[in-house]
Amino acid sequence: MWRSGQAETANHRANCAAARRHVLLAALCWQRQTFATNLVNAFRSLEEVQEALGHKNRNVTRRYAKLNQSRLRGTADALPDVMSGVN
Repeated sequence: MWRSGQAETANHRANCAAARRHVLLAALCWQRQTFATNLVNAFRSLEEVQEALGHKNRNVTRRYAKLNQSRLRGTADALPDVMSGVN
């Protein structure tokens, strides 16, 4: 039978281990998101990023990869030039 001090120590250790796992998973997720975002902002296609991350579903890749605002503005600014070349 456990004494109350032993049970508290065991609970504390379990809570610390769970907290460490949570921090590790958050760090790994952040690294994957940064990697995906950097690839997309370096003009890599979503398919290339999907392959690099090993995702089977493109929607998962979209959640990881975030376009920066300057890239979006550049794309919008280029639209008139693209459209003027269309017959």
